Amino acid sequence: MTTDGDDNGHVDGAGAAVGVPASVLRALVDRVTDALVGIDRDWRFTYVNATAETLLRRPARELLGRVVWE
Repeated sequence: MTTDGDDNGHVDGAGAAVGVPASVLRALVDRVTDALVGIDRDWRFTYVNATAETLLRRPARELLGRVVWE
């Protein structure tokens, strides 16, 4: 998944990659109750759901765009 660039975790373009509108993909992803994160090729967080925020003990706004290893 990619974000829309404003560090809020919104899906952008991911739906096109699988032939599903991004809004539908986002609605499906948001329903996952397991911890779920998206990570890009540079190991930066691109998506963090609420369960992952709890598990990682940090809000998504602090994680998005940061390298996983930091």
